[in-house]
Amino acid sequence: MFTSASLSRVQDAVLIEFDLKIHSPHLLAETLHWIAAEAAFPACAVEACQGLAESRISAYLRLEKSSSAANGIAPMVREGLARVALGEIEINHLIGMRAFVGATQGGMPAFRYVVWTDVDAGGDDELERWYDEEHMPGLAATPGVVSARRFVALDASPRYYACYDMVSPDVPETAPWLAVRGTEWSRRVRPTFRNTRRVMSRRLLDEGL
Repeated sequence: MFTSASLSRVQDAVLIEFDLKIHSPHLLAETLHWIAAEAAFPACAVEACQGLAESRISAYLRLEKSSSAANGIAPMVREGLARVALGEIEINHLIGMRAFVGATQGGMPAFRYVVWTDVDAGGDDELERWYDEEHMPGLAATPGVVSARRFVALDASPRYYACYDMVSPDVPETAPWLAVRGTEWSRRVRPTFRNTRRVMSRRLLDEGL
């Protein structure tokens, strides 16, 4: 079994996805800070990433503690993002489940790889055990991975959200990473995935509030 030191705490997050109208990290950070302040929930930091193969922005408000206020901020988010966003804005409340220290803890996490998925009916328990006991600690132990975290979307599909911060977008092509993906347990679980989405992103900002 793969092993990696488990982090003591996983923060919930509000995830906001949208297409960027104005490429200005300063304006984006200013907007996210405004949203957090106006929503009056205990966010402790903002992050934003942009997909390497798409224009979509994934902005995160990391929450100091779980907050029901995160469920009612859609109007405020849309008002705040009017200057910088194009088209549809998606908002999800992510519940933090597990986190693992990466093999390259302390490295510069310039990239984020995310996997969203649902699972066949009746497959939730095995999927979560696979994530926590083998898959995420194994991927976290891959050189180049700074940290790995798992979330569950409160009221959205896909429901399961796995996030890997890494120093290079090439990490998922390395032999250690591919070995973890190729285990017997992985081969059994992966066919049960549904509505799966995978995105490699470049981190644009990571700022405390």
